Amino acid sequence: ENAALLDFVRQSFPYYSESSSNGGKIFLENAGGAQVPESVIRAMNASLSNRHRAHEGSRAKLAARRTLLSILGANADSHYMFLAANATSLLDLLSQSYVRFGSLGKDDQ
Repeated sequence: ENAALLDFVRQSFPYYSESSSNGGKIFLENAGGAQVPESVIRAMNASLSNRHRAHEGSRAKLAARRTLLSILGANADSHYMFLAANATSLLDLLSQSYVRFGSLGKDDQ
C-alpha cells in the first residue's frame, strides 16, 4: 500500500520519476524552489499558452477548490476555500480583511 502511494507520488512529480536525469539526488526544498507535480506543469502551460489567461486561471482555481473541499469532506455550499500564492500572501489578505471590516485597528498587536 505505501509502495503504491510512493510510486504514484514519484510518477506525479517529474523530478522524482524513474526517467528523470536527476541521478537519484535528494531535493532539499527552500523558498521558491518547490517541485511541482505534472498536473501543475500542464495547468501552467495551458495558462501561458492561452490568450485569455484569466479565464484559464479562474477555471483552474475553481477546480482546485472543488478538489480540496472534496478531500476535506466539505462542499462549496457550506464551506469556503481560500487559495493564494503562498501562506504569506494568504495571511496578508486575511489581516487586510480584518482591518477593512473593523476587527483590527492600528493599536492592535
